[in-house]
Amino acid sequence: MELPDKAAAASGISAAAFAFSTPLLAGLAQPGYQHCSQFISELGQAGAPHAMLVRFAGFLPTGLLTLAFTLLSAAHTGSTSQTRFGFVLFSAVGWAYLAAAFFPCDPGCPSSGSTTQQLHNAFGALEYLAGGAGLALLGGSPTTPSWTRGPKQLSVLGSAIVFTAFAAMLIPDFEPVRGLFQRGADATLFLAVVVWSVRLLAGGVDRVAPETTRRPSAHSVRQRVESAE
Repeated sequence: MELPDKAAAASGISAAAFAFSTPLLAGLAQPGYQHCSQFISELGQAGAPHAMLVRFAGFLPTGLLTLAFTLLSAAHTGSTSQTRFGFVLFSAVGWAYLAAAFFPCDPGCPSSGSTTQQLHNAFGALEYLAGGAGLALLGGSPTTPSWTRGPKQLSVLGSAIVFTAFAAMLIPDFEPVRGLFQRGADATLFLAVVVWSVRLLAGGVDRVAPETTRRPSAHSVRQRVESAE
């Protein structure tokens, strides 16, 4: 396995570790915080007890590591443009976490509000829409590397979970459990990152050798003529 592949796997596993541990630890440190009904971003919202720590020691490294994983993976798979496009889509997950670090939501993370809140919401929507699409493309296409592929049904199921959970977050009647829907979507995305990273460590990356154009030898031409006769 080449060094960039190891770096990609390490970045992916580390990103998932930050993504899973940040809301858990920050939620425990914030009295009254409800994982079931509150968004993860509310841990870093304006006025939260540990907002700066959550944003720059939690959201920021999660975003940077996710972007490193997608960049290194896309650069070293040696596969098709479809694969690279899949990673571009999936990189929206990393950009959303960076946005959460630099554009914190207003108290309660409402659907409208300040300019910062609107930017926060836009990147949040991008995470689930583009990230879910990237998951489907990378996991279910026969032209992507074997280490990203799995049973097509699982890829479709994962994308469906992300899209459905995102839609449920927007429905007012589901507000008491919107935090659970968000965690389900994020867990699906980062579990995919963990699976891909482990596969990278275990088996490496499919590499496509560059095509070369060679003139046929006299012997091969003679064989073709004889076979044609």
